[in-house]
Amino acid sequence: LFALFIMIWIVRNNDILDEKKKSQFITIFAMIMISAAGEWCGNFLDGRGDSVRILHILVRSVDHSVAPAISIVFMNILSTREKTAFLIPPLIIHGILELASGYWGFIYYIDENGRYYHGDFYWIYIVVYLYCTVFLLIEAARFSMKYQSSNRVILEMFFLFLATGIILRLVNSSIHVDYLCVAIDSIIMYIYYTEIVEKTDSVTRLLNRRSYESYLSRMRNPAAILYFDVDDFKNVNDRYGHQAGDFCLETVGKYLHQVYGMYGHCYRIGGDEFCVLLEKKLGRVEELNRSFHDKMDRFRSEDKRIPHVSIGYIFFNPEKTDVESAIKEADAQMYRVKKANKTMRGAYQATDHR
Repeated sequence: LFALFIMIWIVRNNDILDEKKKSQFITIFAMIMISAAGEWCGNFLDGRGDSVRILHILVRSVDHSVAPAISIVFMNILSTREKTAFLIPPLIIHGILELASGYWGFIYYIDENGRYYHGDFYWIYIVVYLYCTVFLLIEAARFSMKYQSSNRVILEMFFLFLATGIILRLVNSSIHVDYLCVAIDSIIMYIYYTEIVEKTDSVTRLLNRRSYESYLSRMRNPAAILYFDVDDFKNVNDRYGHQAGDFCLETVGKYLHQVYGMYGHCYRIGGDEFCVLLEKKLGRVEELNRSFHDKMDRFRSEDKRIPHVSIGYIFFNPEKTDVESAIKEADAQMYRVKKANKTMRGAYQATDHR
């Protein structure tokens, strides 16, 4: 409880997370504190007679009802929009059943001596818990893919650790490590999430320059280095406003991730400059570039505010050159393409004018 209280204090003073995410993490830590306290109180009241029966039922119901709901708040943290509405009714029904079970004893029961026991339908609690946890696992996988996280193994270890605590408790009810595992997992998830936020560009949802420079410093395998620059981006801001400029960057980032994200890492490295470090499908660079241009052209046919994007790339071989030289060459290639595109569009405009 004390460790989670410290985490609440840390989250309140976090300058990276927005207020909504901070509130959600605080809610999670508070829910774990409530559930763990409910379990402790239940164990404390166990065997203390019929005089504390109502209080005993209440704390056991709180313990069983709140624990599965923790996954729901975690899902809302990992998702950009609320996706948990369909999970709320089962949780409400489950909470009612848990409270009723204190009197009718089908999920758990408390005997005349105040002893707590699992009932014949204790599996209902397990199913609800696993039901919510599975959906959390799915959402965590989607989150990892969306934000190009290279630390997906952390999520696998996260759920393995949680499952270990739950299984130990089911095998031997005297081993009370499930909430300890949940508490530690929540702290791990907080660290994991803040790491993702720190290395993600807030406008495009691509990786940011800090992540880009960090990855370059340890890149040792052959790769294609692609540089992208939005043509005449300043005119978009000047003519349509900065909101339109952000929308333009967001659109470019979305299609970069769609086309190249499966084969490498996509970065926003400057105002209107992007980079892709492609480590797979190196022989398909031109095909991927055409796919990106096609997507941008289709979108541009609907929204004329979106400008063209110039691409320059080079194949990096660590046995023949260093990263810095490869980056400079890719950048130079991109600017040559950008200059050629500008000249070509200028010629088209002059022909149209005549």
